[in-house]
Amino acid sequence: MRRRVGVYYHARSEPAQFAADLAKQLAGVVEQVWICAAHDESEAERLSGTDLIICVGGDGTVLRAARLAAPHGVPLLGVNMGRLGFLTELAPAEVSGRLAEILVDGGRIEERSMLVARVQGTAHDGDYHALNDVVVGRRSIGRAVYVEVDVDGERFTTYSADAVVVASATGSTGYNLSAGGPILHPESREIVVTPVAPHLSMARSVVLPAEAEIALVMRTSQASALSIDGQDDINLVEDARVTVRRGPHVARFLRLSPPQHFYSVVGEHLRSAAGAANGESPSVHRAP
Repeated sequence: MRRRVGVYYHARSEPAQFAADLAKQLAGVVEQVWICAAHDESEAERLSGTDLIICVGGDGTVLRAARLAAPHGVPLLGVNMGRLGFLTELAPAEVSGRLAEILVDGGRIEERSMLVARVQGTAHDGDYHALNDVVVGRRSIGRAVYVEVDVDGERFTTYSADAVVVASATGSTGYNLSAGGPILHPESREIVVTPVAPHLSMARSVVLPAEAEIALVMRTSQASALSIDGQDDINLVEDARVTVRRGPHVARFLRLSPPQHFYSVVGEHLRSAAGAANGESPSVHRAP
């Protein structure tokens, strides 16, 4: 039985109201409940002893919660109140009917690899953890950047491109997919490197083994930046170095669906996206 449950939510009014109602419902059946909005400065302090975090919002909310929870091994359950919901598991209307199953340790735990990026040569040097991806790219419209890429200490290529994406399996369905990269199964450990709009340079993605180390060096004077999960941006300068590898933590997701459900859900998302491109109204589905 899960005894201490957190409710982590996007601060928009609809998710906030749903989260407040859910916290009240949980208070009657578990020993301890905490509730916290994303970006709350005290959010990390609430993780000690927590058995489950229910994330109410979209993928961005889940990504932020995952980076907080992963070092503590706390599993997440996503409730989709965003648009795509690739990382969420349930629609709001499903939560009440499955609450008993959730709280009695039902479902399975899916572990997803994370990345760690070591930044050198900037005003913000340090290690940054990501669940989706690490992206280096241009800040100025219409100007490519030159990114020198080494793999395990050997020169791979130099991209002239809008950006270079280094993605985990989770991130393979994000920016990587938009840039034409491959989709990996969510529990894969491999790492994908994909250029975005490459100009006169190699246009293919490369899938690297789990233990690979990728060094990205900015060989350009153009304004450029590093993005962590599309949320935290860091200005880069010429010769700045970003080294990416598989991180020491995994993100743990509570799943109530079987593993093979991933394929049908991804297919639904892709069909929905294709329909939207053709002028149809996109639908929202549960995520893998």
